[in-house]
Amino acid sequence: MKILIALSFIFSLSAQAEFKKCTEGVGEFGNLGSMRYQVGFFKKYDKCFLSIGPNNRYPKYRGYHFDSTGELMVFNSLGNGRPSQDTGARNYQFPIVNSDLEYELDFENEYIKIRNTDGRVWTFDAKAAKLIEVSDMNFIEDPEVTRTNEGGLELSPLSGTLIDEGWRVGGPPNIVLSRYSVIKNDSGLECSVKNKKLFKLALDDNGGVDGAYFIYSNKADWLKFLKKNCKNFGL
Repeated sequence: MKILIALSFIFSLSAQAEFKKCTEGVGEFGNLGSMRYQVGFFKKYDKCFLSIGPNNRYPKYRGYHFDSTGELMVFNSLGNGRPSQDTGARNYQFPIVNSDLEYELDFENEYIKIRNTDGRVWTFDAKAAKLIEVSDMNFIEDPEVTRTNEGGLELSPLSGTLIDEGWRVGGPPNIVLSRYSVIKNDSGLECSVKNKKLFKLALDDNGGVDGAYFIYSNKADWLKFLKKNCKNFGL
């Protein structure tokens, strides 16, 4: 009897989903519950990405696009018109990259979990297509997809800092270097900084803007930047 119990326990552990590195799952895509997922790689920028979102709510829906540089794009489809008018993005940058981007697909319990590059775990109820938990983070997700709720996701860190790039219709907010982003810390303090101090533009082969990348990926450089530009943080 004890042997049977032990074997049952071992098999139950082996059946559980496990985290997989983003780079190990490149090319994987499909549906889980009411959500779709895709794992890919941008060779030019040497970054892996994981995109998830509802699989049956077009043309109005919200998707989440994580990448291995610590950026999260909260993508909103607002209708079936032109992307410049009927899409928008609320972007966040998690400054300290200290782990691989990883994900777990739990088909039995219908959950998708993402271990982000800062170590925080994001849990989505795939059956309801809903974000239900972010470790070490306060969040508010508006279930409605509208033009007036700034992308529908508000984040506040319980440790460290994050960069809230804000909301923009027609494209990611960080490519407009004249805009401001807000740095938030775990004490509830905020610091507004111009994008040109935080990001550099990525250009395609024709010289067009193909996104933006965060300048300060090193922890020491980031802390130095905060001391200089966010004096109210008391660092």
